[in-house]
Amino acid sequence: MRIVLTSDVIEGAGITTYCENLADGLNDAGHEVILLCGSTSRYPSQKYRPPTAYRKCVFLKRGISTAKSYLRKYIKNIKDLNPDVMIINNSPFVMASLPFIPWHIIRIPVIHNIREAEVRSYLALHFWWDRAVCVSPLIARVTKGLPGSAKLYVCPLGIKIDFANVRSSRMDNRNGPIFLVWAGRVHKVQKRADLIQQIAHELEIREIAYRWTVLGDGIDLKAVTKAIANMGIINKFRFTGLVPRQHVLETFREADILVMPSDYEGLPQALLESMSMGVVPVVSRIPGSTDYIIHDGKEGFLCERGNPESFAQKISKLEQDSSLLSRISDAAIRRVSSNFDHHTFAERILQNISDAAEEGIARDTPLSMSMVTTKIPEMKGRACKGLLWAIGTYAKYGILSKLRRNG
Repeated sequence: MRIVLTSDVIEGAGITTYCENLADGLNDAGHEVILLCGSTSRYPSQKYRPPTAYRKCVFLKRGISTAKSYLRKYIKNIKDLNPDVMIINNSPFVMASLPFIPWHIIRIPVIHNIREAEVRSYLALHFWWDRAVCVSPLIARVTKGLPGSAKLYVCPLGIKIDFANVRSSRMDNRNGPIFLVWAGRVHKVQKRADLIQQIAHELEIREIAYRWTVLGDGIDLKAVTKAIANMGIINKFRFTGLVPRQHVLETFREADILVMPSDYEGLPQALLESMSMGVVPVVSRIPGSTDYIIHDGKEGFLCERGNPESFAQKISKLEQDSSLLSRISDAAIRRVSSNFDHHTFAERILQNISDAAEEGIARDTPLSMSMVTTKIPEMKGRACKGLLWAIGTYAKYGILSKLRRNG
């Protein structure tokens, strides 16, 4: 089959990694995989090197196009690619193109999180896709009863596991402070980055020897860094900001514990990737998300959301018992490799494609291009900001970056 994976932009992780892992699995299964993306990067100065699993990559830059002309560009490219299937990830213009593309294409949007705007906008166009998938039971539960939710199925993601670089039984002979890692956006909302200093405070009270690397950027990074500095423990922390994915994986190979105190998640890829390398997760208990991956006390620890003392207790327990840390590390590797590898991921997607084909296509015939409009829920807020906006964007990421390079 020819399968097109879509994404709005290339980013450091998240949906980009989701597509890459799926592309690897589908390619290994003998299918032709194409990436259709709105731009090469959220930050144009960063170069994206697509994996070899993609047969082709198509990048549609917006420029100063109006929303309607940009939508027409998407429709034309989809028709030219003529795929058998489209797996749609966070792609408003692709969703808006569904009424106008060839009828035979099977369309499967993916819902990655429980944000209401994303859930409702995807389900709003349920007349024009065949079935949708979500990455965790939590999302399916949140969307239950909404229009289109009857065609929504749970399809957990998977990751490509590098068994050659996994460190098993890593902590039997550990020396020095325990190595904690945070991986993700440094935001108070959802990610609860404000708990970093609170957990650190609890560890200080317990006189736990630790070092902590915070991987990621975000609007609250400066505030968290300042709070840690004011506590006088900045020497125990390393704040990296935004780093390449390879750097994240290298840190996972060395870290002992992943700390993830989020209030909510879809199915965190960082959690799976760290566990696949033997990092022991100490994370919030999120029904239908983290507890779908982790059996408490077996492959990691599930803590009370918003309670820094709960996290500190589990970290202390692991720090004081290296054999326990080693056993859970090995169990985490086994759990991910047996249930969440990229081949199993591809099999789940292919099964959904097969099921959709067997159920038959129950859609109207495509609309005429003369009826192209951006006045639909998916396109809200996507109208062109105008020439001044375009000039400002290019100045910020284009001209200014050149000036910095040239001194």
